Amino acid sequence: MKLLKALNPFVNSSKAIVFISILLMALALHCAPWNKKKVIANDVVIYYEYLTAAFMFQDMTFQFAAKLPEDFDGQIWLGKTEEGQRAIKMTSGTALMISPFYMMAAGINKTIGGKSYGYSPLFQFFVFWSSFFYCLLGLVIQRKILRKFYEDHIVALVLLMIGLGTNLAYYTSVEAGMSHAYSFFLFSWFLWVTIKWHENPTLKQGALLGLILGLITLVRPPNAIIAFIPVFYGLKGKGSLAEKWNLIKGNIPSAALAIFIFLAVSALQLVLWKAISGKWFLYGYADEGFFWNDPKIGEVLFSFRKGFLLYAPVLILGFIGLFIRHQKTKSFGLASLVFLSLNIYLISSWWCWWYGGGFGMRSMIESTAVLSLFMGITIEFIMNKLKTTGVYIVGVFCALCLSLNFVQTVQYTKGILHYDGMTSEAYRKIFLKFKYPVNYSDYISSPNYNEAKKGIR
Repeated sequence: MKLLKALNPFVNSSKAIVFISILLMALALHCAPWNKKKVIANDVVIYYEYLTAAFMFQDMTFQFAAKLPEDFDGQIWLGKTEEGQRAIKMTSGTALMISPFYMMAAGINKTIGGKSYGYSPLFQFFVFWSSFFYCLLGLVIQRKILRKFYEDHIVALVLLMIGLGTNLAYYTSVEAGMSHAYSFFLFSWFLWVTIKWHENPTLKQGALLGLILGLITLVRPPNAIIAFIPVFYGLKGKGSLAEKWNLIKGNIPSAALAIFIFLAVSALQLVLWKAISGKWFLYGYADEGFFWNDPKIGEVLFSFRKGFLLYAPVLILGFIGLFIRHQKTKSFGLASLVFLSLNIYLISSWWCWWYGGGFGMRSMIESTAVLSLFMGITIEFIMNKLKTTGVYIVGVFCALCLSLNFVQTVQYTKGILHYDGMTSEAYRKIFLKFKYPVNYSDYISSPNYNEAKKGIR
């Protein structure tokens, strides 16, 4: 593999992260969503109001929302319970992740005598930075994980494909503040601590497992199924179940501490729900639910509306790698297969399987942290089997996928790639184009949300 050796000074994992950072920052500076007050928008409004309540009004009951000051420069979106009490739709995890950056913005705002209630471009800029920071930190952790399994040039390729070949780039640089970059970081950290706990199951590692799982649950409760990763980690053949049981049995204090801290962190949401609505448990999604007997798995993975693999084809390498035998990642094999199967089933059973307006299948972004473990297997397999030809195949595929994601990101920011109504005809009409085709609206088919809630989706 002389070609790879020649490329080593130029293609390494550290430089890959720097390159990703530069391109994501360039995209962010070009769009500058903080100046247009588009960071704290859509779902972020609901995440963010926890911070407004805690720091600006010091009122976690949200009574202040009944009569906002005339100069209030933001939005508060609250629902109601069946009894007419206040209800908040989403959980508090994203607000917790943003909070250190919020406090920095608040400190600067106070110093300069700003009048904002937390929604000025200054605060929006710091919310953006929080998303950018957690995404890059997630990639740094991914690098640490991948270097345990693969040579550095393969790690670099995987990082480039995850960071620039998926919609993680868009939700870090343009629509920052959504939960996805935070979840990607937490998933990556959770995978790393899973490895460390199995290598040395100390109380510290157990505490970290519980803390991270608690934060993952607070950010997006269905993501708690990532807990299946450490449960099934290491199960890879005869005798491994007994080994796993002996490991747990010999380290009960550490395992128990993980469970205790997970429950304690998760309980924070119960306390907040009680303060807001008077109920310990609150389902804020009202008439929105799951259709367990009608999962739209094909649509989630391949549809033109939001297909996960259609809008991020580079991740096909991860799914292929799941089924290639690889000694180093064998411990993650069954665990990842169980998690991904359950996660895809869960996501595709939701009434709105396309998850509203957005670029690609955004509900699957954090799953790329798991799929990245197996992308390297496919790349390594192709290179080892086809030698120099394999290097060119991987390189061309990687370049095409990154280019496609760039084009589609630009198309989405311009409104050319429709937020929820893409069809095969519309996709073909705009493929690799930056202008609206003639009669484009005729090819768009937006879903009926009211019908979807009834299961007609």
